[in-house]
Amino acid sequence: MIQALSRLKRQLFGPTTVKDDGSPVIYFWVGDDNYSVLMNPTTNRVYATLSHDGYGKIDPTIFVSPFAVPRVYAFDRPYAFSLRTFPLCALAFVRFKQPMWYAQELTERILIELRIITAK
Repeated sequence: MIQALSRLKRQLFGPTTVKDDGSPVIYFWVGDDNYSVLMNPTTNRVYATLSHDGYGKIDPTIFVSPFAVPRVYAFDRPYAFSLRTFPLCALAFVRFKQPMWYAQELTERILIELRIITAK
């Protein structure tokens, strides 16, 4: 009986996406070499987007709560700030002249350092 309730609890409230070892997937990248989105599969929250401008540069944009904006400004100054994604703030940073996979890794490291996401 207890095992059945435990299994039901895992099915109802457990993570929707898990790794091979059973640990939950916290976030992952969706997209291709022109546009990528870093998202949480459980909550469907978007953390960052990377878009290729067609001239070899990638434009990063991160989405944070208004309470995290001072922490981001203490780390680095974005060149664009938008409230169009309210209740989150969109912050655009300087472009990367890197391949998409490297820009994804760099964006993840920045978000981990800002404590927006946790390390995998």
